[in-house]
Amino acid sequence: MEEMILIIFIGSGNQKIVPCLNYFIFGRFIPEIALKKLQGKRLLFVGDSLQRNQWESFVCLVQGIIPRKKKSMKRGQVHSVFKAKEYNATIEFYWAPFLVESNTDINIIGDPKKRIIKVDEITERAKNWTGVDILVFNTYVWWMSGLRVKAL
Repeated sequence: MEEMILIIFIGSGNQKIVPCLNYFIFGRFIPEIALKKLQGKRLLFVGDSLQRNQWESFVCLVQGIIPRKKKSMKRGQVHSVFKAKEYNATIEFYWAPFLVESNTDINIIGDPKKRIIKVDEITERAKNWTGVDILVFNTYVWWMSGLRVKAL
C-alpha cells in the first residue's frame, strides 16, 4: 500500500508533512487505531471554543466503537473529560481562551478594550495539565480579531 501523508500548514505559512501511519485507510479514520495509540494515556485539548469543537469532534470519532458501559463523559464549565475505560485513556478539554490567565476566561467580556490578559501568568492553569501525555493547544481566533487587548 502506498504511504499516505498529511500536510499541515503552520502559522508561518510553511508546510509540515506528516506520515499518517495507518490512522486513515483509503481516506477513512480508524477509531480503533487512534484508541490503541492513546491506550494508558491522557490527551488534553486546551484553548477556546474552536479547540472545544475539535475536542468534541475527536470524541465523536472514537466514542462510537466503545460500549456504553465502558465509556463516560463529565462536562464542566472549564474542564471536560471523556473516558475510554477499556483503553484506560482520557480525552479531555480545558477552557483557556488565551492559555494564560485573563479577566475574560469564564464570563466573556464583550468589549475587547476591557479584556486584560496576564502574559506571564500560566502557572495556575498549567497545574491542570500536569501528567498529561499529549497537549493540543489552540487560541487562533482571539488573536486574529485586529482588536487590541490590554496585557499586563
